[in-house]
Amino acid sequence: MTARRTCHLACGDAAEALATAPAGIAVLGVSSPPYLGLIDYAEAARASAAARDAVIWHAGTMSPIAYLDAMSAVLAQLDRVLTPDAILALEIGDVRIPRSGGTLAPLPDWWLALCEGFGFRLLERIAMVRPLALGRRSGHFKRFNRPGYALLDTVTSTLLVVGRGDPLRRLRARARAEDAIETAWAERFLRTMWMTARPRRRTAERIGGHPVPSDRECVRALVRFYSCRGDLVCDPFAGSGVIGEVAAEEGRQSLLCERERVFAEQIAAALRDRGVTVVPLEALEGRRRVVVPSSQLHLSLPDAHELVARRAFLRDTPGAEVTPRYQAMARDFALEYGIEVTPEMVALFHRMERRYVLKVGRERYAETVPPPAA
Repeated sequence: MTARRTCHLACGDAAEALATAPAGIAVLGVSSPPYLGLIDYAEAARASAAARDAVIWHAGTMSPIAYLDAMSAVLAQLDRVLTPDAILALEIGDVRIPRSGGTLAPLPDWWLALCEGFGFRLLERIAMVRPLALGRRSGHFKRFNRPGYALLDTVTSTLLVVGRGDPLRRLRARARAEDAIETAWAERFLRTMWMTARPRRRTAERIGGHPVPSDRECVRALVRFYSCRGDLVCDPFAGSGVIGEVAAEEGRQSLLCERERVFAEQIAAALRDRGVTVVPLEALEGRRRVVVPSSQLHLSLPDAHELVARRAFLRDTPGAEVTPRYQAMARDFALEYGIEVTPEMVALFHRMERRYVLKVGRERYAETVPPPAA
Protein backbone atom coordinates (compact mmCIF):
# COMPACT_ATOMS: atom_id res chain seq x y z
CA MET A 1 0.00 0.00 0.00
CA THR A 2 1.06 3.55 -0.59
CA ALA A 3 1.45 6.17 2.09
CA ARG A 4 -1.41 7.60 4.06
CA ARG A 5 -3.29 10.72 2.96
CA THR A 6 -3.42 9.36 -0.55
CA CYS A 7 -6.40 9.42 -2.88
CA HIS A 8 -6.63 7.13 -5.89
CA LEU A 9 -8.91 8.99 -8.29
CA ALA A 10 -10.47 7.73 -11.52
CA CYS A 11 -12.57 9.75 -13.96
CA GLY A 12 -15.07 7.66 -15.88
CA ASP A 13 -17.77 5.06 -15.51
CA ALA A 14 -17.67 3.54 -12.03
CA ALA A 15 -17.99 -0.09 -13.16
CA GLU A 16 -15.28 0.27 -15.78
CA ALA A 17 -12.93 2.13 -13.42
CA LEU A 18 -13.34 -0.34 -10.55
CA ALA A 19 -12.75 -3.23 -12.94
CA THR A 20 -9.10 -2.10 -13.20
CA ALA A 21 -8.58 -1.98 -9.42
CA PRO A 22 -7.00 -4.82 -7.43
CA ALA A 23 -9.31 -7.21 -5.62
CA GLY A 24 -9.91 -7.10 -1.87
CA ILE A 25 -8.24 -3.77 -1.08
CA ALA A 26 -11.01 -1.68 0.56
CA VAL A 27 -12.53 -2.39 3.97
CA LEU A 28 -15.27 0.23 3.69
CA GLY A 29 -17.46 1.56 0.91
CA VAL A 30 -19.38 4.81 1.42
CA SER A 31 -21.46 6.36 -1.34
CA SER A 32 -24.73 7.93 -2.46
CA PRO A 33 -25.80 6.27 -5.74
CA PRO A 34 -27.67 8.18 -8.47
CA TYR A 35 -31.40 8.65 -7.88
CA LEU A 36 -32.84 6.96 -10.97
CA GLY A 37 -31.83 9.71 -13.38
CA LEU A 38 -33.49 12.57 -11.50
CA ILE A 39 -30.45 14.83 -11.78
CA ASP A 40 -28.69 15.77 -14.99
CA TYR A 41 -25.14 15.53 -13.65
CA ALA A 42 -23.60 16.38 -17.03
CA GLU A 43 -25.54 19.66 -17.18
CA ALA A 44 -24.67 20.31 -13.53
CA ALA A 45 -20.99 19.87 -14.38
CA ARG A 46 -21.20 22.25 -17.34
CA ALA A 47 -23.00 24.83 -15.22
CA SER A 48 -20.43 24.46 -12.45
CA ALA A 49 -17.54 24.98 -14.88
CA ALA A 50 -19.21 28.09 -16.30
CA ALA A 51 -20.26 29.39 -12.84
CA ARG A 52 -23.88 29.72 -13.94
CA ASP A 53 -27.23 28.44 -12.74
CA ALA A 54 -29.04 25.73 -14.69
CA VAL A 55 -32.05 23.47 -14.60
CA ILE A 56 -30.65 20.08 -13.57
CA TRP A 57 -33.76 18.40 -12.17
CA HIS A 58 -36.22 16.46 -14.27
CA ALA A 59 -38.85 13.80 -13.79
CA GLY A 60 -36.40 10.96 -14.36
CA THR A 61 -35.78 9.57 -17.83
CA MET A 62 -34.02 6.33 -16.87
CA SER A 63 -36.09 3.17 -16.82
CA PRO A 64 -36.00 1.08 -13.63
CA ILE A 65 -34.58 -1.86 -15.57
CA ALA A 66 -31.73 0.17 -17.07
CA TYR A 67 -31.04 1.63 -13.63
CA LEU A 68 -30.88 -1.75 -11.89
CA ASP A 69 -28.72 -3.19 -14.65
CA ALA A 70 -26.22 -0.31 -14.43
CA MET A 71 -26.12 -0.35 -10.63
CA SER A 72 -25.67 -4.13 -10.46
CA ALA A 73 -22.64 -3.78 -12.75
CA VAL A 74 -21.11 -1.24 -10.35
CA LEU A 75 -21.97 -3.34 -7.31
CA ALA A 76 -20.36 -6.39 -8.90
CA GLN A 77 -17.03 -4.59 -9.19
CA LEU A 78 -17.43 -3.02 -5.75
CA ASP A 79 -18.08 -6.50 -4.37
CA ARG A 80 -14.75 -7.59 -5.84
CA VAL A 81 -12.79 -4.56 -4.60
CA LEU A 82 -14.06 -4.85 -1.02
CA THR A 83 -12.52 -7.31 1.43
CA PRO A 84 -14.42 -10.43 2.57
CA ASP A 85 -15.20 -8.70 5.91
CA ALA A 86 -16.03 -5.25 4.50
CA ILE A 87 -18.87 -2.87 5.26
CA LEU A 88 -20.80 -0.88 2.65
CA ALA A 89 -22.84 2.23 3.53
CA LEU A 90 -25.23 3.69 0.94
CA GLU A 91 -27.44 6.77 1.25
CA ILE A 92 -30.56 6.34 -0.90
CA GLY A 93 -34.01 7.90 -1.14
CA ASP A 94 -37.35 6.79 -2.53
CA VAL A 95 -38.40 8.04 -5.96
CA ARG A 96 -41.65 8.28 -7.92
CA ILE A 97 -41.88 7.08 -11.54
CA PRO A 98 -44.08 9.54 -13.48
CA ARG A 99 -44.48 7.19 -16.45
CA SER A 100 -46.22 4.63 -14.23
CA GLY A 101 -48.71 7.09 -12.73
CA GLY A 102 -46.46 8.28 -9.91
CA THR A 103 -45.71 4.81 -8.55
CA LEU A 104 -43.32 5.01 -5.61
CA ALA A 105 -40.16 3.09 -6.43
CA PRO A 106 -38.52 2.04 -3.16
CA LEU A 107 -34.90 2.52 -4.13
CA PRO A 108 -33.59 1.61 -0.66
CA ASP A 109 -35.39 -1.73 -0.88
CA TRP A 110 -34.08 -2.32 -4.39
CA TRP A 111 -30.53 -1.59 -3.27
CA LEU A 112 -30.90 -3.81 -0.22
CA ALA A 113 -32.03 -6.66 -2.45
CA LEU A 114 -29.04 -6.09 -4.74
CA CYS A 115 -26.64 -6.04 -1.79
CA GLU A 116 -28.13 -9.22 -0.34
CA GLY A 117 -27.74 -10.80 -3.76
CA PHE A 118 -24.00 -10.15 -3.51
CA GLY A 119 -23.78 -11.78 -0.08
CA PHE A 120 -24.13 -8.70 2.16
CA ARG A 121 -26.49 -8.63 5.14
CA LEU A 122 -28.23 -5.63 6.66
CA LEU A 123 -26.49 -4.22 9.75
CA GLU A 124 -28.19 -0.85 10.18
CA ARG A 125 -31.02 1.07 8.52
CA ILE A 126 -30.78 4.74 9.46
CA ALA A 127 -33.06 7.66 8.57
CA MET A 128 -31.09 10.69 7.34
CA VAL A 129 -33.05 13.83 8.25
CA ARG A 130 -32.22 17.12 6.55
CA PRO A 131 -33.73 20.61 6.70
CA LEU A 132 -35.85 21.37 3.63
CA ALA A 133 -34.15 23.93 1.40
CA LEU A 134 -36.47 25.58 -1.12
CA GLY A 135 -33.76 26.89 -3.38
CA ARG A 136 -32.22 25.99 -6.73
CA ARG A 137 -31.60 22.43 -5.59
CA SER A 138 -35.28 21.87 -4.90
CA GLY A 139 -36.66 23.44 -8.08
CA HIS A 140 -38.29 20.14 -8.96
CA PHE A 141 -40.43 20.39 -5.82
CA LYS A 142 -41.48 23.96 -6.53
CA ARG A 143 -42.47 23.20 -10.12
CA PHE A 144 -44.57 20.11 -9.39
CA ASN A 145 -45.61 21.07 -5.84
CA ARG A 146 -45.80 17.45 -4.76
CA PRO A 147 -43.86 15.69 -1.99
CA GLY A 148 -41.68 13.02 -3.51
CA TYR A 149 -40.47 14.99 -6.49
CA ALA A 150 -37.80 17.03 -4.71
CA LEU A 151 -36.12 13.80 -3.80
CA LEU A 152 -32.77 15.09 -2.63
CA ASP A 153 -34.39 17.90 -0.61
CA THR A 154 -37.19 15.90 0.98
CA VAL A 155 -37.20 15.42 4.71
CA THR A 156 -35.45 12.05 4.86
CA SER A 157 -33.38 9.56 2.96
CA THR A 158 -32.24 6.10 4.01
CA LEU A 159 -28.73 5.06 5.00
CA LEU A 160 -28.23 1.33 4.45
CA VAL A 161 -25.25 -0.17 6.26
CA VAL A 162 -24.58 -3.70 5.03
CA GLY A 163 -21.69 -6.03 5.74
CA ARG A 164 -20.33 -9.51 5.19
CA GLY A 165 -18.01 -11.81 7.07
CA ASP A 166 -17.09 -10.60 10.55
CA PRO A 167 -16.25 -6.87 10.24
CA LEU A 168 -16.41 -6.31 14.01
CA ARG A 169 -13.70 -8.88 14.55
CA ARG A 170 -11.55 -7.11 11.97
CA LEU A 171 -12.11 -3.76 13.66
CA ARG A 172 -11.25 -5.12 17.11
CA ALA A 173 -8.07 -6.73 15.78
CA ARG A 174 -6.85 -3.63 13.90
CA ALA A 175 -7.94 -0.82 16.23
CA ARG A 176 -5.18 1.12 17.98
CA ALA A 177 -5.20 3.91 20.55
CA GLU A 178 -5.40 6.58 17.83
CA ASP A 179 -8.61 4.98 16.51
CA ALA A 180 -10.48 5.65 19.77
CA ILE A 181 -13.69 7.66 19.39
CA GLU A 182 -14.91 10.23 21.89
CA THR A 183 -18.10 9.02 23.51
CA ALA A 184 -19.69 12.48 23.63
CA TRP A 185 -19.21 12.87 19.86
CA ALA A 186 -20.29 9.32 19.03
CA GLU A 187 -23.55 9.49 20.99
CA ARG A 188 -25.00 11.76 18.32
CA PHE A 189 -24.81 8.87 15.85
CA LEU A 190 -25.70 5.93 18.12
CA ARG A 191 -29.31 6.02 17.00
CA THR A 192 -31.44 5.17 13.99
CA MET A 193 -31.96 8.80 12.93
CA TRP A 194 -29.14 11.15 11.95
CA MET A 195 -29.53 14.90 11.47
CA THR A 196 -27.63 16.41 8.55
CA ALA A 197 -26.44 19.97 8.02
CA ARG A 198 -28.63 22.54 6.29
CA PRO A 199 -27.87 22.79 2.54
CA ARG A 200 -25.73 25.67 1.37
CA ARG A 201 -27.68 28.88 0.81
CA ARG A 202 -25.17 31.18 -0.87
CA THR A 203 -25.75 31.16 -4.62
CA ALA A 204 -22.03 31.21 -5.48
CA GLU A 205 -21.37 28.16 -3.30
CA ARG A 206 -24.29 26.20 -4.70
CA ILE A 207 -23.57 26.95 -8.35
CA GLY A 208 -19.82 26.48 -8.07
CA GLY A 209 -19.91 22.99 -6.56
CA HIS A 210 -21.63 19.65 -6.82
CA PRO A 211 -25.45 19.84 -6.62
CA VAL A 212 -25.83 17.21 -3.90
CA PRO A 213 -22.77 17.02 -1.60
CA SER A 214 -22.68 14.42 1.15
CA ASP A 215 -22.99 15.49 4.76
CA ARG A 216 -19.46 15.75 6.14
CA GLU A 217 -20.13 14.76 9.74
CA CYS A 218 -22.28 11.76 8.79
CA VAL A 219 -19.50 10.56 6.50
CA ARG A 220 -17.00 11.10 9.33
CA ALA A 221 -19.11 8.91 11.61
CA LEU A 222 -19.14 6.08 9.06
CA VAL A 223 -15.39 6.33 8.49
CA ARG A 224 -14.62 6.33 12.22
CA PHE A 225 -17.07 3.57 13.14
CA TYR A 226 -16.22 1.10 10.37
CA SER A 227 -12.53 1.57 9.51
CA CYS A 228 -9.15 2.18 11.14
CA ARG A 229 -6.29 4.52 10.32
CA GLY A 230 -4.42 3.35 7.26
CA ASP A 231 -7.44 1.55 5.78
CA LEU A 232 -8.77 2.22 2.29
CA VAL A 233 -12.26 3.71 1.83
CA CYS A 234 -13.99 3.43 -1.56
CA ASP A 235 -16.65 5.67 -3.14
CA PRO A 236 -17.73 4.68 -6.68
CA PHE A 237 -19.94 7.80 -7.04
CA ALA A 238 -17.61 10.46 -5.63
CA GLY A 239 -19.65 13.55 -6.58
CA SER A 240 -18.37 16.33 -4.33
CA GLY A 241 -15.43 14.27 -3.02
CA VAL A 242 -16.43 14.64 0.63
CA ILE A 243 -15.61 10.98 1.31
CA GLY A 244 -12.05 11.50 0.08
CA GLU A 245 -11.60 14.66 2.15
CA VAL A 246 -12.92 13.08 5.35
CA ALA A 247 -10.90 9.92 4.78
CA ALA A 248 -7.71 11.99 4.53
CA GLU A 249 -8.59 13.98 7.66
CA GLU A 250 -9.10 10.70 9.54
CA GLY A 251 -5.84 9.12 8.33
CA ARG A 252 -7.37 6.80 5.73
CA GLN A 253 -6.66 6.34 2.05
CA SER A 254 -9.45 6.68 -0.48
CA LEU A 255 -10.44 5.29 -3.86
CA LEU A 256 -12.84 7.60 -5.71
CA CYS A 257 -14.60 7.29 -9.07
CA GLU A 258 -16.39 10.23 -10.69
CA ARG A 259 -17.91 10.19 -14.17
CA GLU A 260 -17.99 13.96 -14.82
CA ARG A 261 -14.54 15.40 -15.50
CA VAL A 262 -15.42 18.84 -14.07
CA PHE A 263 -16.30 17.33 -10.70
CA ALA A 264 -13.27 15.01 -10.79
CA GLU A 265 -11.00 18.02 -11.31
CA GLN A 266 -12.72 19.86 -8.45
CA ILE A 267 -12.17 16.83 -6.20
CA ALA A 268 -8.48 16.64 -7.11
CA ALA A 269 -7.95 20.36 -6.52
CA ALA A 270 -9.72 20.31 -3.15
CA LEU A 271 -7.72 17.30 -1.98
CA ARG A 272 -4.40 18.79 -3.07
CA ASP A 273 -5.26 21.99 -1.20
CA ARG A 274 -5.56 19.81 1.93
CA GLY A 275 -2.16 18.23 1.34
CA VAL A 276 -3.49 14.94 -0.01
CA THR A 277 -1.55 13.15 -2.71
CA VAL A 278 -3.84 12.43 -5.67
CA VAL A 279 -2.70 9.60 -7.92
CA PRO A 280 -4.36 7.59 -10.71
CA LEU A 281 -6.24 4.45 -9.83
CA GLU A 282 -3.65 2.41 -11.71
CA ALA A 283 -1.10 3.23 -8.99
CA LEU A 284 -2.86 0.93 -6.53
CA GLU A 285 -0.85 -2.16 -5.75
CA GLY A 286 -2.36 -5.59 -5.35
CA ARG A 287 -3.68 -8.63 -7.16
CA ARG A 288 -5.66 -7.63 -10.22
CA ARG A 289 -8.57 -9.75 -11.35
CA VAL A 290 -11.47 -8.70 -13.55
CA VAL A 291 -14.84 -10.40 -13.22
CA VAL A 292 -17.97 -10.32 -15.32
CA PRO A 293 -20.43 -7.74 -13.91
CA SER A 294 -22.98 -9.30 -11.53
CA SER A 295 -21.25 -12.68 -11.65
CA GLN A 296 -21.60 -12.98 -7.86
CA LEU A 297 -25.38 -12.53 -7.69
CA HIS A 298 -27.09 -15.12 -5.50
CA LEU A 299 -30.41 -16.19 -7.02
CA SER A 300 -32.13 -19.25 -5.67
CA LEU A 301 -31.39 -22.25 -7.88
CA PRO A 302 -32.90 -25.70 -7.17
CA ASP A 303 -30.50 -28.59 -6.73
CA ALA A 304 -32.14 -30.24 -9.73
CA HIS A 305 -30.35 -27.76 -11.98
CA GLU A 306 -26.88 -28.76 -10.83
CA LEU A 307 -26.10 -30.40 -14.16
CA VAL A 308 -27.23 -27.25 -15.97
CA ALA A 309 -24.88 -25.23 -13.79
CA ARG A 310 -21.96 -27.43 -14.70
CA ARG A 311 -22.68 -27.29 -18.42
CA ALA A 312 -23.16 -23.51 -18.29
CA PHE A 313 -19.83 -23.05 -16.57
CA LEU A 314 -17.83 -25.45 -18.71
CA ARG A 315 -19.36 -24.11 -21.92
CA ASP A 316 -18.51 -20.41 -21.72
CA THR A 317 -20.84 -19.18 -24.46
CA PRO A 318 -23.44 -16.38 -24.49
CA GLY A 319 -26.24 -18.86 -25.15
CA ALA A 320 -25.67 -21.06 -22.09
CA GLU A 321 -28.85 -22.74 -20.94
CA VAL A 322 -30.55 -21.29 -17.85
CA THR A 323 -33.76 -21.93 -15.93
CA PRO A 324 -36.98 -20.23 -17.08
CA ARG A 325 -37.26 -18.35 -13.77
CA TYR A 326 -36.06 -15.13 -15.34
CA GLN A 327 -39.27 -14.79 -17.37
CA ALA A 328 -41.46 -15.05 -14.26
CA MET A 329 -39.18 -12.61 -12.41
CA ALA A 330 -39.58 -10.04 -15.19
CA ARG A 331 -43.38 -10.42 -15.19
CA ASP A 332 -43.59 -10.06 -11.41
CA PHE A 333 -41.38 -6.98 -11.45
CA ALA A 334 -43.44 -5.31 -14.19
CA LEU A 335 -46.70 -6.10 -12.42
CA GLU A 336 -45.49 -4.69 -9.10
CA TYR A 337 -44.36 -1.36 -10.53
CA GLY A 338 -47.03 -0.88 -13.19
CA ILE A 339 -44.76 -1.02 -16.21
CA GLU A 340 -44.70 -3.10 -19.37
CA VAL A 341 -42.61 -6.22 -19.84
CA THR A 342 -39.96 -5.24 -22.35
CA PRO A 343 -37.23 -7.30 -24.04
CA GLU A 344 -34.66 -5.29 -22.07
CA MET A 345 -36.32 -6.28 -18.80
CA VAL A 346 -36.39 -9.97 -19.71
CA ALA A 347 -32.75 -9.74 -20.83
CA LEU A 348 -31.75 -8.25 -17.46
CA PHE A 349 -33.22 -11.10 -15.44
CA HIS A 350 -31.85 -13.59 -17.99
CA ARG A 351 -28.34 -12.27 -17.34
CA MET A 352 -28.86 -12.38 -13.59
CA GLU A 353 -30.00 -16.00 -13.74
CA ARG A 354 -27.18 -17.09 -16.02
CA ARG A 355 -24.56 -15.36 -13.90
CA TYR A 356 -25.75 -17.24 -10.87
CA VAL A 357 -25.51 -20.48 -12.84
CA LEU A 358 -21.92 -19.59 -13.66
CA LYS A 359 -21.18 -18.90 -10.01
CA VAL A 360 -22.60 -22.24 -8.90
CA GLY A 361 -20.58 -24.02 -11.52
CA ARG A 362 -17.43 -22.20 -10.54
CA GLU A 363 -17.85 -23.11 -6.88
CA ARG A 364 -18.69 -26.77 -7.46
CA TYR A 365 -16.67 -27.70 -10.51
CA ALA A 366 -13.71 -25.34 -10.52
CA GLU A 367 -11.30 -28.24 -10.18
CA THR A 368 -12.33 -29.46 -13.64
CA VAL A 369 -11.50 -26.15 -15.30
CA PRO A 370 -7.98 -24.87 -15.98
CA PRO A 371 -7.14 -21.75 -13.92
CA PRO A 372 -7.39 -18.46 -15.83
CA ALA A 373 -4.26 -16.93 -17.23
CA ALA A 374 -2.53 -14.42 -14.99
